[in-house]
Amino acid sequence: MKSLLFLSAILLLMGCSTTAEVLEFEANQSMAITGKGPGQDAVENPFADEASVAVVNNRGRSSILARVKTRDGRLGTTPIPPKKKRSLVILPGTELYLDSPAAGKVKITFKRFEVE
Repeated sequence: MKSLLFLSAILLLMGCSTTAEVLEFEANQSMAITGKGPGQDAVENPFADEASVAVVNNRGRSSILARVKTRDGRLGTTPIPPKKKRSLVILPGTELYLDSPAAGKVKITFKRFEVE
């Protein structure tokens, strides 16, 4: 009985520490994912004060466009085809946006940036 209770507690803690979010888009919707600040971001990046990686998994049937805007205004774009995933490096102070021409769904996970 004690081991069952312990296992349940571990699973609960693991579930609470996840950084994954699933977002649904309407057709022709753009969304500020991170970098705008509390109350304006669609997802909280737990590594916002350091370099991180946003793993964007497009679960929809049409391509989406990921835009990363730097502090000095430079913009990088990455198309993400349907049913594909892309990893984007997010530096402190940058903003991540997703644009969807059709209704769809994405899963976003953040992880700490590590040099391999």
